[in-house]
This record gives sequence, structure tokens and C-alpha cells, in this order.
Amino acid sequence: MQYKSPLKRILVTLILLVGVMPSITLLFLYWNTEHSYRLDSALSHEIHTNDMLQQDLEKEIARYITLLQNKSDPIAISISRKEDNRLINALMKIMLQREPAVHGLLLISDKGKIIATHERGSQHGVPLITGDMTSSRQWLKNHWNLVWDQVIRSPELLIPLQGRIYIGATDLREGGYRFTIAVPVGGIQKTEAVLLAEIEVSSLWQRRSRTHVTEGVISYLIDQRGNLLTKIEAVNPGESMTQIGIVRHALAGKPWRVTDTYTGLSGAPVYGSVTSIPILNWNVISEIPVVFVTAPIQDELTYSTIISAGFITLFIMLGFWLVRRVLVPVHQLTVAMDNFAINERFDTPVKGFVKEFEDMAFSFKRMVSSRLQIEQGLHDNKDRIQLLLDSTGEAIYGVDMEGYCTFVNRACLRILGYKDQKDLLGKNMHTLIHHTHSDGDVYPEQECRIYQAFRKGKNVHVDNEVLWRADGNMFPAEYWSYPICKDDQVIGSVITFIDISERHQAEQSMQRLNRSLTVLSKCNETLVRTTNEEVLLHRICQIIIGEAGYTLAWVAFAQHDEEKSILPAAQAGDEQGYLESLKLSWSDSEQGQGPTGVAIRTGQVSCIHNITGDVRYVPWRDRALKHGYQSSLALPLKDKEQTFGALNIYSSEANAFNEKEIHLLEELADDLAYGIVTLRSHKERHHLNKQLRQAQKMEVIGQLTGGIAHDFNNILTSILGFTNLALERFVTDNQPELRKYLMEVSLAGERARDLVSQLLAFSRTSSGEAKPLQLSPMVHEVIRLLQATLPSSIQVCSQLETDLPAVMMDPVQLQQILMNLCINARDAMGNRGRIDIETRYNQTQSQAVCVACHHDIEAGSYVELSVSDTGTGISQEVLSRIFEPFFTTKEVGKGTGMGLSMLHGIVHQHKGHILVDTKADSGTTFRLLFPVTENILLHQEHSIVEINPAKSLNHARILIVDDEESVAGFMSDLFESRDGDVTVLTNSQSALRLFKQDPSAFDLVITDQTMPGLSGAELARSLLIIRPELPVILCTGYSENMDEEKARALGISGYINKPMNVNTLLSMVIQRLKA
Repeated sequence: MQYKSPLKRILVTLILLVGVMPSITLLFLYWNTEHSYRLDSALSHEIHTNDMLQQDLEKEIARYITLLQNKSDPIAISISRKEDNRLINALMKIMLQREPAVHGLLLISDKGKIIATHERGSQHGVPLITGDMTSSRQWLKNHWNLVWDQVIRSPELLIPLQGRIYIGATDLREGGYRFTIAVPVGGIQKTEAVLLAEIEVSSLWQRRSRTHVTEGVISYLIDQRGNLLTKIEAVNPGESMTQIGIVRHALAGKPWRVTDTYTGLSGAPVYGSVTSIPILNWNVISEIPVVFVTAPIQDELTYSTIISAGFITLFIMLGFWLVRRVLVPVHQLTVAMDNFAINERFDTPVKGFVKEFEDMAFSFKRMVSSRLQIEQGLHDNKDRIQLLLDSTGEAIYGVDMEGYCTFVNRACLRILGYKDQKDLLGKNMHTLIHHTHSDGDVYPEQECRIYQAFRKGKNVHVDNEVLWRADGNMFPAEYWSYPICKDDQVIGSVITFIDISERHQAEQSMQRLNRSLTVLSKCNETLVRTTNEEVLLHRICQIIIGEAGYTLAWVAFAQHDEEKSILPAAQAGDEQGYLESLKLSWSDSEQGQGPTGVAIRTGQVSCIHNITGDVRYVPWRDRALKHGYQSSLALPLKDKEQTFGALNIYSSEANAFNEKEIHLLEELADDLAYGIVTLRSHKERHHLNKQLRQAQKMEVIGQLTGGIAHDFNNILTSILGFTNLALERFVTDNQPELRKYLMEVSLAGERARDLVSQLLAFSRTSSGEAKPLQLSPMVHEVIRLLQATLPSSIQVCSQLETDLPAVMMDPVQLQQILMNLCINARDAMGNRGRIDIETRYNQTQSQAVCVACHHDIEAGSYVELSVSDTGTGISQEVLSRIFEPFFTTKEVGKGTGMGLSMLHGIVHQHKGHILVDTKADSGTTFRLLFPVTENILLHQEHSIVEINPAKSLNHARILIVDDEESVAGFMSDLFESRDGDVTVLTNSQSALRLFKQDPSAFDLVITDQTMPGLSGAELARSLLIIRPELPVILCTGYSENMDEEKARALGISGYINKPMNVNTLLSMVIQRLKA
């Protein structure tokens, strides 16, 4: 409640303020002005005094320097003439007598020898060096602070010897501070000696301070370290003064504010000033007691206060008399008004000292009469207006310029839930019914649009806000606010409003149906145009979020694993890791009671209208509410009667899904399921067509490669054959360069031969025959191909043991499984990392379990092939399924899921096993174990015994049949060089006719397989019919229809592939001739 003071108290207070405040103000102003003046005067005087003191000290130092320089001339003459020291001692004595501040004089030669010395109170006048050496050095240290051995290097000697004057630092000796002035002695060209004068700081200070220091002011000297140089009161020279703030400022070179006070050496508050003496690096500190400034002011203030108090007392007494005379008519008028309030009569007389109070009493009496007449008319009008307001069905109320309710009708009370008008009249309507927005945010009163009618003087219409009932519930309302004017001034506003809850609900329902129809239309359009399942799912989710305004949409597929888990496939909206934390299931367990699990398990729509209160959503409620989800809907995805997934929609509003909207979204889910099934069937047909095209392409490549290989091997046969003949027949020991070049040609030809062999192996579409072989050489060849296949950012390292036992293996399938493992490793590492390939002997003792067939691995001898990568590793869930056909973790279109299943088939076809070592983020190692094959002779070229090139064929008769003249020419030259009788034919039919003429004319026949007319096999069959014991060797560059086993079945005694090794061919020919 606002405090109200009586008029008497107010007048008395004013009199006191008028009488007392000016005096107090004047006294305060006088104190400040006088204090500032006296302080400035005292400080200015002291600063001026210190400046004079500084100038005197600097002049005195300059005088000493001049005095020493004047004395240095006769001393220099005396030294140069090598006279005795009497003149020098006399001069020193006179100077000490005239200058009381000079404590001692010392003359040192430029070599550091003491020439003369004189000290106050001493009779020495000859060099001390003539006496005892030890005592002289001690005297020099005690009296001049000079070390004998270091005199020549001291600044007191070095600086004057350079022709300059030296002023030393202060030094505490014998209870007082002294400093040294040194001047050079000698001519312009050379300084022959140095004259040093020792000055007592106390004597120098006392002589000057007597004339400059003000009475009551403490002044003292400090050196550059803050030590006291002169004695003051209880402080001795040499004591540190750095505990005083002004001293610290002086040492730091900072200015000191002279108006600041501090506790001085006397223990009382003082003002301070500091003056520096640059030539000596000293500072003069002056302390002015505060009481010297304030004491005179306090005396004057006491006198002024007594005089002011007398005048104030007289003024107050006069004021009290005037107040008493003025308040009498005021009291009479108050009594008259109270009587009117009781009996509506105004007849009390008002008389007094002030005429205006009597005029006011008569005016009040006339106002009372007029007011009574007006009130009666207003009462009649109010009844009629209230009857009119209560007869309307719309809510109406009025507010004044402060927003307080002035009237209200019955409809307003009914809609707002109040019983009586007194619940609203005189209350702030914004605080009662318009205080908060629909989203819970506070509605500031200054932003209230209802009040804009009387604030801006214009009509207001709003149809999208909420009002609040008495029970705390809100409702949508449409309202109008009109300003109320009187005498062209706005005095308030009248507000009309209606409850639009039913209309709002109808509009929301229509909007939901429209957006659902829009979503259904756009999703159907997407279903028609999209050909990729992943893209389709993402676009459907995005349409649901973008067009329908839901918070989250995601598609999940049912997994047929042991836990019956649910795997999210696509999502859109505000998810933020929510789906990863769900761990849903479609089993009949607690994790399967959510809407998604129920929809998949039952094939029916599952809807949670209010997540907060629905018990089915308890396991996930906190996470859902944290992300702002209030309701959810799960729609099953079906293929005929089989449910394979669900479309899930979340809303940030409770009860967001009505029956009609659910029906439309269910149609959308059916269309989506049909689209998924259709795309998958198209994808499967596309995959089968792709496999067929790949098989046809590989067949064509195989045929093309075979034709190229046949011709290329014939070319290589000539290159290698003639190169070997040239090395053997024409290259001598004194031709090393020629031998080197031909050896390079031979090596290049062998590499070309190996490349053709590998091309042939990879172009074969059917599995070859398992044969005993060593893994390391074959793996080495595959690594060479891998380095051309894998990106350069992947490092391939190998550690292949030699002399491993043989294993039964088809070389082509070995290449296939190694290529598959390395390509999988590349994908796991993201095209960057390292692949390690190793072969080793493994003697297994423990009963390990194969990860592919899940059978125990029998103890025994194995050859191990391992492939390791530095990828992300394989989880246990994925590891249990990696050998399943068509299972893949790669993106759609980037993997068939057949690579590792084919690896499983090939390894177990060769009676092997598979072990997998893997760890998350540490890579994976596949270990393939192949059983060792015992007592098998490996067919390798290096096992052939080299034939002595000089050994003769003893004129054996050899028939060579080959349509390639160069190949036939090479073999003819080879055999003829070893005394063979060779007949060469390039036509197989001509060869058959020649043989029929004389079957015993040849001891051996060598024939090519692929020739026009008769093939080599057909020619051999015909020759053997005529002469069964005839040795026949079949050569081939490449043939799909002939191999060594088929050749033996025809009775052919020898089979060799082009390009032939010379030693291998000769060995085979000699062995067949001997047989």
C-alpha cells in the first residue's frame, strides 16, 4: 500500500529542508574548496622546494667536478716533472679544509699505483704503497672499497683514463653513505693519473636541507635501490624504504598522485611528493602531514557552524507559526467532506487565514449537487445496457486503459467458466484469459492484440489464438476488439469473442485428409518412376515427412534370424540415433510388443495414439518422449499373405492419426509393399540376365584368348628356340655383351609365356583338373596379377615359404579363391590399407572347428594359405552367415553374395578347411588349410635333367610336321645340330602320304596339334594305326580339345606345350628314341 503523509508533516519537513540544507551545502562546498586550495598550495610549495633542492645538489656536484678538474692541472704538472708529493699533499689538505662534504682524496697513476692520498682526520700524505703491502691493500679496501688487484680494472680508473668524468654509486661505509667522483689528470693527449674525491652524502644533504626543507615536513634521500641515504628520526641510513608506496613508484619511474595519502615515517597520514636527481640517480621524498592541511579548515568550519545554527533556529520558529495558521481551514474542509460522505449534506462553515480554502469549499458544494443528479442518470442507463448485453449469445466484456474489466455479459461468464460478474470485474483480463500462447510460451501483456484497440485506437480482428477458461484449459477463439471513445479520447475497449473449437477440429480433420491424399498421390507417382528399392524407400519416407508434416518416417524389414530382429532400411525426419537404440523384434516377447513388432507379427495396423499413457510403449517411452514423439503408427508391408516389413510413422502430436487418415496410409503401405516386391522380382531377373551375359562374354573371351594364345605361343616358340640356338652355337666366351642381350630376349620370352598361361587360366569357365603342385609359386604368380588389379593405395605384402609339401589343387580355382579374398579385403578397407598373403606348413594337433562346414578339423599335415587385411573386421552376427549363398553386407548392386560361398565350395572340394580370425576395427585373416599330398612327383620344368648339348642323336630320322615354318625351322636346326636326319613338312596330309610310302623311314614323328586339314591328334592316330610302336610327340600352342591325358589315351608317347624349353624337348626326344 502506498504511504501517504499528512500536510503538516510535509510543510514542516519543507521548512527544515529549506533552513538546514543550504547551510550544510555551503559548509560542504567551503570544506572542499578550502581543502583543495590549501592542499595545492602546500604541495606546490613543497614541490618547488624539492626542485630548488635538486638544482642545488646538481650545482654542488658540478662545483666539485670543476674543483677537481682545476686541481688536476697543477697535479698533472707535478707528476710530469717527477717532483715529490709535497705540492700534491698541500693541495689535497687545502681542499679537505674548505670542503666539509669531501671525506677523502686519492691520486692513482694510470698503472694503478697510488701516488698520494688524504683523508679527513688523517695525517697521511705519502703513498701508502711504500709501507707494508698487506696493510696497504686492506686500507684501500676499507677506505675506498677498492681491491688492489682489481684497481686497474675498476670503473673509477678506467672511465677517467678515457678522458671522461666518473660519478660512482653510493656505498655505506662507517655508518654513512659516500660516493666517489673521479676526474682524469694529464694533458689532452694522455691521462697520466686519476684524482678521486670521496663525498659524504650526510654532509652534502644537511647543508642544503637546512635552507630548503619546510618546518614539519619530512624530507629524505633514497638511492636507485630504495635505500635511505640520510638519517631521519629513528631510521638509519642504509635501511630499505621500498615498503612505502611512493618509494616504489619512484624506483619504477611511475608518477605519484600528490593527492593520495599514505602512512608516513611518523606513523600519521601524509601527502607525498617525489623529485628525481638524474645526475646521481637519487630521489628526494617529502612527506606533508595531512593535519597541516586540515587543522586550519576545521577551526574555520567550527566558527561558521555556530553562526549558521543561530539563523536556522530563527527560520524554523517562523515556519512553525505559518504552518499552524494555514492548516486550520484545511482541517475544517476535511470535516465537512466527511459529513457529506455520511449524510450527503455539506453545511459545515470553512473559515481561516487563507482565502483560497474558502473558495474551494463553495466549489465542492456545487460539485456535490451536480454529481448526485448525474449518478442517478447513469444508474438507469447501466441497467438498460446490461440487459442488452445479457440477451446476446456472443461473449462480450469491456476493459479500461489499464486492461481491467469494466463490464461482462452472461455469455462471457458461461464460455469462460465463471459464475458471477464479481469474478471478473476489476480484474486484469489478459492475466486471467490471455496469458499464454498455445505452445506454452508466455504471452507478454505489451504484445496483447486485444489491448491494441485502446492503445492504437483501431479495430482488431484475430481468428488464430487461444483463450483460457477458469479451470485452466485453453480453447481456440476468434475475437474482435473495438476502442471506446469519449470526447475524442480512447478510454478503453469492448471485446467480443466466440469459441471455435468445433470449427477448428473440422478444419484440422480436413487438412489431415488432404495431406494424406497428397502423400498417397506423390508416393504412387514415385512408385511408378523409381527403379531402385533403396531410392524408393528413402523417397517415400521423405514424402511422408515433407508433405504430411510428420516427425519421423522409417521402413523396417523382418529378419528371420534367431532373435527375429527388425532391421531399419530407410528413414527420414528427426531421428538422431533413435532407431539404433530400439533393438526391436517381431517375436512374441517384450521387445516385440511395440507397434512395429505387432504389425509384422500379426499383419495388422498398430497405432499408439498417446505414447505417454500407452503401456505397450513402456520399454521405449523415455527415448521417444526425449525425441518429441507423442504418437506412432505401424503399417504392415505384405507380399500376398506374408508380412515382410512395416512402414512406421511418428508424430509430435498426441492423437495425430484418425480413422480416415489411417485408412489412406494403409493404402499407401499396400502400394509400397507391391512396389518393393515388383522391384525385387525385376532385380532378380536382371541379375540372372547379367549372369547369363557374363557367362556368354567369358565364353567369347575364352575362345578369343585361346586363338590368340595359339598364335602367340608359336611366335614365342620361334623367339625362344632361335635365341637358345644362337646362344649355343654362335656366342663365345669373349662375347659377353651379346650373351647378355640374348639372355634378356630369352627372359622376356619366358615372361610372355607365363602371361599367356595366366590368361588361359582365367579365361576357362569350367573347373580344371586337380593336380599336385606347390602353392608358393602359384600364389606368387597371382600376386603379380593382383598388383595390377588393386589400387596403388593398397599395399600387398607376401611371405611365401619355399619347399612346401605338395597339395592337390586346380591352379585355376586357386587363382579364383585368392582373387576373391583379396577383392573382399579391398572392399573392407575402403581402397586404402595393407593385404598380407602368407603360405606356411601347418602341423595341426588340436581339434579346431571349420567356420564354413562347422566340422572338426582332423589332426594332420596341412599347407596353410592365409590372407589378412587391415579393414574393419567382421561382427559375430555376420561371421555366422558369410558363407551363405547370396548373403552380402555390401550396398545394393555392389555385391552378389557368391564370392565366399564359392570359396567354401572350392576349399572343401579339395578336402580343405577354413578358419577366420577377426576383431572389430583390427582387420580379418582368412586361413585356408589344404591337406598335404604324399609321394607325388611334381611336374616342373626344373626337374628335367639338362642334356649335354654336344651329345649326338646318331642320325636318328625325325619327321617334323608343323604349319608354322619358323617353328619347324627352329626344331630342324636344333636336331640337325645334334646329328639328326630331319624331314620338315608344313602340311599334315602331305606328311601322312609321305609316311604311308615308307612307314619305316622315320624313327620319331613330332607334330603340331592345330593345323589345317588333319589335326595333330588325327595325324598321330593314323600314323599309329599304320605303325603302333612309332614314337609320336604332340606339340600345341593351345587346344581346348587336347591335353596330356587325352594324348596318352591315343597312344601318343609324348606331350609338350609351346613354347618349348630346348632341354625339355631334347630330353623327351632322346628318351622316346631310347624306348
